[in-house]
Amino acid sequence: MARRVKIRRVVDGDSVEAQYGGLLGMMRRRPFPVRLYAIDAPELAQPNGAAARAHLQSLVGGGGSLRIEVMDTDRYGRRVALLYRGRGRRGRRNSVNAQMVQAGMAYWYGRYGGQELGLDRAEAEARRQRRGVWRRGGKGQRPWDYRSDRRNREGRRGGRWRWRRRLIVAAAVTVILLVGIAYAAGAEEIGRQTGGARAVKLQEHGAGAGTLGWGWEIKPDYLENGTPLRLVAFLFRWSGWQPISLAPAGVHKHNLDSGAGRNAKKTKPPETK
Repeated sequence: MARRVKIRRVVDGDSVEAQYGGLLGMMRRRPFPVRLYAIDAPELAQPNGAAARAHLQSLVGGGGSLRIEVMDTDRYGRRVALLYRGRGRRGRRNSVNAQMVQAGMAYWYGRYGGQELGLDRAEAEARRQRRGVWRRGGKGQRPWDYRSDRRNREGRRGGRWRWRRRLIVAAAVTVILLVGIAYAAGAEEIGRQTGGARAVKLQEHGAGAGTLGWGWEIKPDYLENGTPLRLVAFLFRWSGWQPISLAPAGVHKHNLDSGAGRNAKKTKPPETK
């Protein structure tokens, strides 16, 4: 069923934005995209693309309304339609679609039909008269081939970038793993070298043998448990102290070996006179 529409904007040689007229237009005020049925105009980046858009503007502009007959809806949500002025069969045969093909400003997109509208005869006339896209004998690239080539180029660029991102991620993960392995190996080596060491008397802190001034007692045998303690041991060695694990003075609440520290006896600090 044909309805009246007003053209709000011409997008390119075969696409417009339209709005329903009359009572239906009052109910549906938002414009909607329309793709002209069974024709394909050159893209704006192609030769004759801008000329095709200007010719379509001259056909649908100038005020007044047109009739739209929706044939289908494409994958982009546009209404694939026939646009024409007038009524009945004569109006349909003299459609905007046919006039674009007859002027050589669009190709007949035969795979989607249009022969019943005389688009095949309109294209044959444009080829004989060498109009528009047929001026050089039709040697120009068809719009559908142009879009296909563009998609292939974009796909190749996107594929190369995807592989680059994968290589970057793989390299970063490899570096992180190598650094982690090297650190773990270094920590293990420090643990083997210092695991059986005895407590160190830190005379420079004025503390008793085996204790530090802030209430922590240096204990051996803790280095074999827990990666964080290995990092502490490394910091001790870097600062000039013997790298031995730490445990609280007195009752060793943080014994990492077996939890026996909870049952350990309290040790009395040496009496001072």
